[in-house]
Amino acid sequence: MDYLNANLEAYLENSPDAIGKAILGVIALGEDPIDFNDMNLPELLLAQYDESAQAFGDPSNTWYQALPILGLYTAREEIPAGAVETLIGLQQEDGGWEYSTGLGSWPDSAALAVQALLVAGVDASDPVIESAVSYFHATQTEDGGWGDSSTTAYVIMALNALGESIEDWQTDSAGDPLTSLMSYQKTNGSFVFSWEYSDDSVMATASALLALFGGDLIMQPEETTATNTAAIIIDPGEGEAQSTCVQLSEESMDGLTLLDSSGFDYDTAEGFINSILGLPMPMVKPITGPIGPGMVNNGRSRVPAQETPSFYLVPLWPGTSPVGKSSPHCHQTPCRC
Repeated sequence: MDYLNANLEAYLENSPDAIGKAILGVIALGEDPIDFNDMNLPELLLAQYDESAQAFGDPSNTWYQALPILGLYTAREEIPAGAVETLIGLQQEDGGWEYSTGLGSWPDSAALAVQALLVAGVDASDPVIESAVSYFHATQTEDGGWGDSSTTAYVIMALNALGESIEDWQTDSAGDPLTSLMSYQKTNGSFVFSWEYSDDSVMATASALLALFGGDLIMQPEETTATNTAAIIIDPGEGEAQSTCVQLSEESMDGLTLLDSSGFDYDTAEGFINSILGLPMPMVKPITGPIGPGMVNNGRSRVPAQETPSFYLVPLWPGTSPVGKSSPHCHQTPCRC
């Protein structure tokens, strides 16, 4: 929060989409965007709207329209109809959206546009949205994703917002979006943008967490909380995964204490967890280091979920847990964080 307070004003000067993102972030933290750090963020955003151009900033920029629309919706402010029409007009013949003119369609831009149009009142059955869904199908890779972790996470968020079943997005070679996204997680819990650029990425990790737990960029203030919450997933590889959520009373908690707090039955021997919920967990050492917001831990090296059971301890930022939503990992088990 201190970093946000110190750097927000300079960040907001970048572009309209920066203000839209800031509104989403402030509300996710349980704060008021109308009075945050002595700034009225929706007012600042609306000042960027050009009535003559019917757009926020550059009318050819998808992100400049989509993120302000999402921010205004979340702040319960009126969305300029012209910005919505401009965003619709930016859809390409292939059903996607490009970041700006000449760059070509890309799934993350399309995912943002879809979510923005949904909050603006465009129905999921509208040809604009149906064309976008067809575009997602056409650009999906054989592993089930969309080329990198961030783009995959953005598309999953759009599918979550549309109420799509992730199970319906399995490819002919048995790839699926969630397994593809998890393949970008490192053993330290962070996600990389891609394995070509293998540094820990806070942005990729944040997007992945939101997507994995059934979240999207469509939020309301009452959906956020001001507590640190950890979601624990037991993925058997085949069959239904189980999950629960634990509130952290302090800033961090070691992994074994978190597992104890989950209520899940587990057995240990010689310093290793042998099983959780009766599922064998070969060579899994209890996680005894501190786990805090923004960290993800699995108990061993990254292994495809379909090969062996996995457990994930996933602490979430304050306010980011999707209240009452079902996680894609949980199938029918609600992650009520």
